[in-house]
Amino acid sequence: MRVAVTARINISSLDIQSAMNLADLSMSGFSIRSQDAVPVGQVMRFMFAAPTTPWVVSLIARSVYTRPDAGGPSDAPSHQTGFQFINDDSPAVQARIHQLLEHATATVSVS
Repeated sequence: MRVAVTARINISSLDIQSAMNLADLSMSGFSIRSQDAVPVGQVMRFMFAAPTTPWVVSLIARSVYTRPDAGGPSDAPSHQTGFQFINDDSPAVQARIHQLLEHATATVSVS
């Protein structure tokens, strides 16, 4: 089940230089919005970070689809690309994915 990202998470790839936004997330993968299309089947290394804390996690994923992002602005075409985590059955990888899910879905309540 995919969940919406409710907290700001910085995402970058160690393999391509493109601005990315994390769109949604699950235990098996995630999707990004970016200006550039990512070829299907490309394996990439990602760094996920919280902008206000020293938390960072790295994961490897393979692109499984790329399509034009219909929700993006018309003057700046963008793409949505879905990725599947690699080795997501490994306990160490599962722990990193859980950390990412916790940080990406964290909400702050102010009284």
